[in-house]
Order: sequence, then structure tokens, then C-alpha cells
Amino acid sequence: MAVAWPTVKARLAAALPAVVGSTVTVIDGPVISGDNPAAYLTIGHQPSVEDETAGSYEQTRTPVGGFVAEETGVVLMELAALTGNPDVPDSFTAADAVHAWVQADQTLGVLTPGSTSTLSVEVLEAQNRAGAVQRLLLTLTYTTRV
Repeated sequence: MAVAWPTVKARLAAALPAVVGSTVTVIDGPVISGDNPAAYLTIGHQPSVEDETAGSYEQTRTPVGGFVAEETGVVLMELAALTGNPDVPDSFTAADAVHAWVQADQTLGVLTPGSTSTLSVEVLEAQNRAGAVQRLLLTLTYTTRV
């Protein structure tokens, strides 16, 4: 059986830089020590959570229409930005752009026709040495046949 999860994560890493714009640093995986971008989107990692989980998937055998299984998966992401700086985009604006991209093509350009994808957001607000930070924990959930 094939697994869709790595393909979905790779598609997010390839497509989302253009979606969120050049002022948001997109990082495939954990933030590298020493990097401190004013706005970032991590894919397959949520730095604000003390868990190293990148996501998950589960396959259920459903031999229908020539497919072996149905896969439901989750890719975790985090979108963060300093607030109060006119040069840094608002986290919610970038999240809206990601929502629109997902809804425009729920196959994400890589899943089988009829697949569905949704994006949910958990909002965190914090203070650090640089000031107020908006952090949005994004969860992309998809269902597809493999």
C-alpha cells in the first residue's frame, strides 16, 4: 500500500512559500537553532508545542474502485509573527491565504480526485524578548484513497 502523508507534506513545503509570500520564512521541519525570522511557517513541526510530532496518518482497508485503502492524515504546522511591526505580515492574513489555497483544490494537487482537505487553527498569543507574538497552530487534515 502506498502512503500519501510524505507526498502531502512535500506538496505543502513546495507550494506554501508562494501562498504566504516572501515576508514569511517557510521551514520544512524544525526551526534551525540560531534562526530567528520575524515571521515563519514551519511544516511538519510546531515549535510552541513540546512534542516532536510532525503529524500522523491512518489507513483503513476499503477495496473500492480499484483502491486498496482510505487514508486519513494530519500534517502539523505553525505560523508565527511578531506583532506591531508594519514590515511583518499578520499571522491571520497568512493563515487566510493558506485556508483559501486548501479550499481552492482539496486534492492539494497531489491527492486522488474526490479527496478532501481541511485546515484548523489553534490560536496562541505570547510575549518574548522581541515583543508580542501571534502563533497559530495549523492542522491540515486530509482524506484520500490509496
